[in-house]
Amino acid sequence: MNSLVANNSINTNYPMKGIDTLHLESIIGPALDTDNPKVACIGIGVKAVCNYDCVYCYAGHSNKRGDLSTEEYLNLIDQAAELGVKTIIMTGAGGKSEPGLFKGLVPILEAATSKGISTAIFTNGSQFGNDKIAKIHKCSSKELARKLRELRCSLFLACETLKPDLYLSITKKPFDAFELALENLLDAGFSGTPGIETPITISSVIMRENFSELPVLRDFAHSNGWQYVCKFPTLAGSALDHPDLFFSPEEASERHDIVSDIRDKPETLTVTYEGNEYCLVNQIGMSFDNLGAPLNCLSGCEITGRKDVNLKNMPLSDIILHKKQLADMGIGGCPKKASFYEFKLSDISKNKSF
Repeated sequence: MNSLVANNSINTNYPMKGIDTLHLESIIGPALDTDNPKVACIGIGVKAVCNYDCVYCYAGHSNKRGDLSTEEYLNLIDQAAELGVKTIIMTGAGGKSEPGLFKGLVPILEAATSKGISTAIFTNGSQFGNDKIAKIHKCSSKELARKLRELRCSLFLACETLKPDLYLSITKKPFDAFELALENLLDAGFSGTPGIETPITISSVIMRENFSELPVLRDFAHSNGWQYVCKFPTLAGSALDHPDLFFSPEEASERHDIVSDIRDKPETLTVTYEGNEYCLVNQIGMSFDNLGAPLNCLSGCEITGRKDVNLKNMPLSDIILHKKQLADMGIGGCPKKASFYEFKLSDISKNKSF
């Protein structure tokens, strides 16, 4: 096993930087201690705006106002560094969102990197293949790819297919821009080497139309030295509007073993230590939406009805302790998918973390 890898449930040829390379032996204890404000990872949502309209998206359109400012995110980075947080993950918690559309993205990544914190982004990759989008960050798409590589940022890159027509059908966006994004990322040095930490995970949502293509997607990811994860969707949000596109929970269960043989790990944010699975943004981490409210999961809901428990008016350490106390009472469980897929419940029952 590669000495960097503490997660024994993954294909160790493709460990993702900042996710699968965490040294869990020094993290698990404090992260699970209800009297200790330390966590391994912080997941944060950014402004609920997205340029894609993917048929599988679990997120709804957020009507709430009051997004965290760039300054408030930078303050969060400072507090996270003081607590010894190892990784910051940026995504669209709180509604349909693409972090690449957030003007404060690069300053946040720069601040985290300067403090020795790894960063990872869930993205559709459009900012790396479209200069109009990259212009938000005052550079070209090619330059943005190079900038993020210099910052050693990791990417969870959404990709359900390499077929242009199907890509358009799923995302409502043309494939050529995504193809250019892949070229720019590779030119920027985002290629990986098997056995060494990789900067990219190709993440695919499993659908009826792409099921036979999953091995092709895996081989494509591996050909670039990237990790590959494919997973059944959370049946919420846009997925509820297109039920015919997805396998039922029963059908998913029948295909579980096939999928397990294809992917490099069960879920993008799952890590394993001493035979038990943990979620990096729940059991040993913390999630927040774009408004600063604590969540049970980056794809989940608020864990408390208290309006004062928010990054805008409460220290990060106090929110973490509050969340841990709720978890100790059985509040704020994860993941949502367990309520849809019986085989997930079966897997979870074998592990104490859920």
